[in-house]
Amino acid sequence: MRLSADDVLSLARAYADCMDISLTTVGVRAANNDKMFVNLARGRTCTVRSLERAAHWFADHWPKGLPWPEGIPRPEPRSDRAA
Repeated sequence: MRLSADDVLSLARAYADCMDISLTTVGVRAANNDKMFVNLARGRTCTVRSLERAAHWFADHWPKGLPWPEGIPRPEPRSDRAA
C-alpha cells in the first residue's frame, strides 16, 4: 500500500499537533530529514521510499489515544513500539 504525499503530510501534521512539536522535529524523528515535511507543505516532492519509510514510522509510533486520521490507510506496524 502506498500513501500519497498529502496523506503522509496529514499524518505528520496530526502527530506534530498531538505532540506539540514542529514539522521539522517530526521530520527528524520519522524520516531522519528535518526538511521533508516542511518541503511537502510547500508543495515540493520527495521519494516514494521516503514516504513509505515515514508512513511505517507513524504506524509504529502513533500516540495512544490519538485516532488515526480517517481516510488514510494505516500501514502494518513494523514493530511493537508505541509512542
